[in-house]
Amino acid sequence: MGGTGVVGVLGGGEPQRVGAFVYAVTDGRWTWSDELYRILGFAPGEVVPSTELLLAHQHPDDDESGAAAALRVALRTGEPFSVRRHLLGARGDTRTVVLVGRGQAHDGSLTHVHGYVVDVTEALADDVREQADAAIEASRAHRGALEQAKGAVMLALGVDADTAFYLLAAKSQAANVKVHRVADDLVAQLGDGSAPTTAEAMTDWLCTEALESFERHTDANARIP
Repeated sequence: MGGTGVVGVLGGGEPQRVGAFVYAVTDGRWTWSDELYRILGFAPGEVVPSTELLLAHQHPDDDESGAAAALRVALRTGEPFSVRRHLLGARGDTRTVVLVGRGQAHDGSLTHVHGYVVDVTEALADDVREQADAAIEASRAHRGALEQAKGAVMLALGVDADTAFYLLAAKSQAANVKVHRVADDLVAQLGDGSAPTTAEAMTDWLCTEALESFERHTDANARIP
């Protein structure tokens, strides 16, 4: 497994707390970005990704009828999903994450489910807030659009401002455009009434380029059929 998948760095070169994943429906195999391994407390490539491993790290306080069940349904149907979960890291720490994803079909059949995992533990901490503030300041001319776009993501997914920014940043990297361009596009859609406003529609919009970007950034040994 090579590189950090869809999500690289933000601002001054610090890693983002966003991991990317691809689940191949035909054989149940997962591919995780390096950052997703790290969010779960593993070194990249240390373990073989699987649904069972991911669910094994669910915090016991999380209800099986909630987040875990939603994830199982999404892997079976490919419907866009956004869930918040508490995970027990490999080193015994508890992480709070938001998972967003969507399915990809070929000839009418679901082939992959892909998306992002955002580590929102402690509201992503002060250093990340500083990075988000720096990124917003660097896009000063577009700040109004960025704030509106963040608000739209927050409203649709029920997430905080930091998580909304990181999801917009992940989409911008997957699409290989500046984050203010992503914000401008979303604000334009808000203006003409075509913007995604439900959790499903917003998740679908955020993850549109994720699979193609993940495949571009993984090496020839990545296990994506």
